[in-house]
Amino acid sequence: MTVPLVGPGPTADLAHALPQLASGLLATELGVQDPFVGPSGLQAVFGAVSAGLAALGLQARRTGLRPKGEP
Repeated sequence: MTVPLVGPGPTADLAHALPQLASGLLATELGVQDPFVGPSGLQAVFGAVSAGLAALGLQARRTGLRPKGEP
């Protein structure tokens, strides 16, 4: 059973902000561990994931959460 993210409600209102929050937390984690672990290729991969999450959150905010074809 899936819950659609269309229509009003707290879930639909926060859905675009959650990827941005996750992106910020991941970027903070990478910034904090860098002095201890040192630069790594894996950190670059996770940094790209963080940037991708931020882009998805911004796209969701800009375009809305409704599937194409629905009013």
